[in-house]
Amino acid sequence: MKHIKKILILLVITYSVLAAPKNGEFRQRMTEEDIRNRNHIQDSLNGLLCPPVGLTHKFEVFAIQTETPMYGCAYMEKATLPRLVPLFHLWLERPERTMVHGHCNDMENMDHFIFECLSNDNPTNKASADKDWKYVSLLEHTSPYSMKNETKSVLFRCAVYDVQNYDLDGVRIIRIAISKASDKRLPDYVQQCKGPGNLLGEDALPYVPEGQREWPDGSLYLYLIGKKPFTPT
Repeated sequence: MKHIKKILILLVITYSVLAAPKNGEFRQRMTEEDIRNRNHIQDSLNGLLCPPVGLTHKFEVFAIQTETPMYGCAYMEKATLPRLVPLFHLWLERPERTMVHGHCNDMENMDHFIFECLSNDNPTNKASADKDWKYVSLLEHTSPYSMKNETKSVLFRCAVYDVQNYDLDGVRIIRIAISKASDKRLPDYVQQCKGPGNLLGEDALPYVPEGQREWPDGSLYLYLIGKKPFTPT
């Protein structure tokens, strides 16, 4: 609820900025924080703070380096009242041996994760920046009704991802590591993403043992593969 109130306040700021006369005096009165807030809320409303799957197509999901094969589906859900921003949905099979796997065509035997993307930032160190990594702060919704139920615990995650586009085929591959849930959101959430960042940075990883889905630090490590959307990366 606090985050919704913040969004409403930023909407007022954004409307004031867009509706005000576009003259030099007004631009001088705008602070850098005003501009950051305006850009942030516009990106949030357009779903640009989330991993770049777009608002149209669903992406197939593959667990990376797990002894038990697991598949799933990821997509963005467009904003509908009372929500003001799109939500990122992730479906993932449980770590059970089966001869029948589902992707976006069959999500019956999958766990459903729902995330609101709070921010999207570049790395704070040059090594990660050179790899074009992106860091996302996530607010986890345990059910579609969690925003109405204020007694539910508030859980945060962070994620780090990179993107490979294959323009000739119109395909996008997102490699993403998502941290375990926490009831605390650190001010420097990029530092909170150190564990998932280690997964992306390691070339020779072991396999997650049979019957397990998370890495020792509780992270999920996944490929998202789908049609390249007409949105910025």
